Parts: sequence; C-alpha cells; structure tokens
Amino acid sequence: MSYDTGGWRRTKPKRRHRSLEEFRCRHFVDGSPPGHKQWPCLRRLGRAFIPDPRNTSPLPEDSCCDQIVCPECHGTGIGPKSAIVEAYWKYVAEFQAEEREYAQLVKARQEAIDILNPIQVQAIKELGI
Repeated sequence: MSYDTGGWRRTKPKRRHRSLEEFRCRHFVDGSPPGHKQWPCLRRLGRAFIPDPRNTSPLPEDSCCDQIVCPECHGTGIGPKSAIVEAYWKYVAEFQAEEREYAQLVKARQEAIDILNPIQVQAIKELGI
C-alpha cells in the first residue's frame, strides 16, 4: 500500500449510495423515483441504445449519431436484478477498502505527530504541512 498522495490532500471517503434502492435509482438515466421496481441495464444506465462500435470517427460529436440497440437489454433499458446487486456489493467493498486505507493514513499521521515535540507540531501546523 502506497501513502503517496501525489501532491493532493486526502479527504475522508464519503459513501454516495447508502442503500441498494438508492444505488438502483441513481443508475437510471432519468433518476428513477424510489418505488419504481425496475432494474436498469448497467451498460448504458438504462438508455437502451449504445454507440455503434463500428463508428471509427475520432470526433466526439460523430459518435453520438450512430447508435445501435443495446445487446444486453435488447433496447428495453431494463437489466437483471442480479447485475445491479452485484455492482452494488462491489461498490460497497471498494468503499470499505478506501475507508480502511484512510484509517491507516490517519493512524500513520498520528504516530508521526506523537514522535514530535510541541514546538515541532506547532511549526508544522503553521506551515500547513
């Protein structure tokens, strides 16, 4: 595990989806209301169409023109519940791993601060290091 932050300051991870229902609703393009019991196709967030892979144009505006029916949902925009449940638990596992890594960073920082004397700690606080 690397503690290199690449010059930016780490912040505590925030969980964007608190429940499977919230995760499902946010994965529909239209932001499906709670209680709407359909499961979106994850390939295009319930849009039913995908960009044509045969389109080789390098221009982004041309890629929007040629679309084909999604082969996974056959144009309905509705996918299997199992795919959403699996994606949700993968998201939860990634969030928990990020949370554990953040806790290790906080612990390492505290151990480093405990070694310093009060004058050194004050200097670091004033310099914003």
